[in-house]
Amino acid sequence: MMDSTASSLSAIQDGRIKALGVTTARPAPRLEKVPSIGATVPGYDSAGWSGLVAPAKTPDEIVNKVNADLVALMRDPAVLRQFEDRATLADPMTPAEFAAFMAKDMATWAEVVKATGTKPGN
Repeated sequence: MMDSTASSLSAIQDGRIKALGVTTARPAPRLEKVPSIGATVPGYDSAGWSGLVAPAKTPDEIVNKVNADLVALMRDPAVLRQFEDRATLADPMTPAEFAAFMAKDMATWAEVVKATGTKPGN
């Protein structure tokens, strides 16, 4: 199965399941000894992610203020420890970087959907 590290970490740590690999290119915190799939399948890098978005017409000054506050929070050592405790990576970005990241991710998965012939409801 594939699962998020945050939800499967305790079962991995207590030996109920064995982690064979992580899907991210970077090692997952607290799972540094688990190899990445990319070590076997060159170029493989897939991760679930979360982000904060705003309505399209939100003024830039509001978007930038919220982003600056969120980035500061995500760099706080106590918050970073909470991410690491869940074997999760924090990767704060600017609004432009996040928009580019989402566009790239959507293009990547659109190619996968097209290549597999997946249709809604399949």
